[in-house]
Amino acid sequence: MLEQEDIHIRRESLRSIFHIHQFPQRKHRSKRRYARRERKPQSGLLVQQDTSFHDWFSTGITYALIASIDDATNEVVFARFFSSDGTLQNMEAMKTITETRGISVAFYVDRASHFRTTRHESIHVQLSGKYDETQIERALMTVGSTLILALSPQAKGRIERLFETSQDRLVKELKLAGVKTIEEGNQFLATWLPRVNQRFMVQPINNTPAWRHLPNHFNLLLVFSIQEERIVHNDNTISFGGSYYLLSSTKHRVSFAKAVVTIHQCIDGNLRILYKGEELSYTMAWTKSPGNS
Repeated sequence: MLEQEDIHIRRESLRSIFHIHQFPQRKHRSKRRYARRERKPQSGLLVQQDTSFHDWFSTGITYALIASIDDATNEVVFARFFSSDGTLQNMEAMKTITETRGISVAFYVDRASHFRTTRHESIHVQLSGKYDETQIERALMTVGSTLILALSPQAKGRIERLFETSQDRLVKELKLAGVKTIEEGNQFLATWLPRVNQRFMVQPINNTPAWRHLPNHFNLLLVFSIQEERIVHNDNTISFGGSYYLLSSTKHRVSFAKAVVTIHQCIDGNLRILYKGEELSYTMAWTKSPGNS
């Protein structure tokens, strides 16, 4: 009323008017307080990872920012913009962290379907009470890490606070820098993250890192991939994603008919086909048309 009509009414008078006419009054609810979980004592014991969807580049288009923060030190160990959020995008984060830092004891994530199987109706789940492992769980188990599923958004307080800060400060800085694309955004993050870490990192209780050395025999591009098995057809082809692929012969085998091969959908966008650990060459034979079975 003061701004629009230039009418001045004392607070007490306004309260009386509301009371006489029984207007509903806004109830002030106290914010629910959650007990803050203590930090892990060593870096590398727990990495919190989450995704924030936002119009990061002020273009009207929503993109995903996947970020990972070390629980003990508050250091952002990974942050990257993506067009979407899913298995391969989160695998890219975990693969990068494993390559650059080492193997984390655990990753702390939400209960999204790429982290936790949501097929509730399968008979074996109902009988055993155990869910099938996801592709991400399988990849982490391979390198000796694991997933911990948060029970609520508040449980991931440190990563949530990072996103709150990012949606304010980072958006403004991206706009000032004229950033409009994912590629430009990720280049900007390379200089922004060191400044954020310098400001917000803390000393761990125990200065001995818990990151474990990655053994040389791991091919992380294959480990952090979506894996599916196929039985090779009699004509030495396999079907995948609506296409047929013809396997090339090797010095050990001319045909792989009836053999079981593993298809790897990799982070780099390529398909790799392996038989007993050996990568096979292949060519695309043909693609199914919508009318064909």
